[in-house]
Amino acid sequence: KMGAVRLVRTALQDMRVLKTVMKIEGTLYTLSVYRDCGSVYFEAYDAATSDIYMTMVSLDDLPTLLIPNAFTASTSTNLDPPQTPAEMYTALCKLLRFEKGVIAKQKSLICR
Repeated sequence: KMGAVRLVRTALQDMRVLKTVMKIEGTLYTLSVYRDCGSVYFEAYDAATSDIYMTMVSLDDLPTLLIPNAFTASTSTNLDPPQTPAEMYTALCKLLRFEKGVIAKQKSLICR
């Protein structure tokens, strides 16, 4: 699986729209966001373990993700709509979480 992630990562390099460092569930990750053909791809790189996690969101799903909800209202998340693409991608990065697989017990990166 890691080989496939590295291949996709290489293919997307020219389409990066944001690179930042952020904590997800208490661990620091280097986050890269790529945009291509109706999709936004997120990559989280853990420098301590060299693990790379990726997920993808359709552009059609972005309005639903960016609407304030119970989670964003209960945190100190800014409820104002993003004014620039960079603000939008940063807001989406704040929605990244990990989900444990039922069968494989591997964690997967998700945006919600």
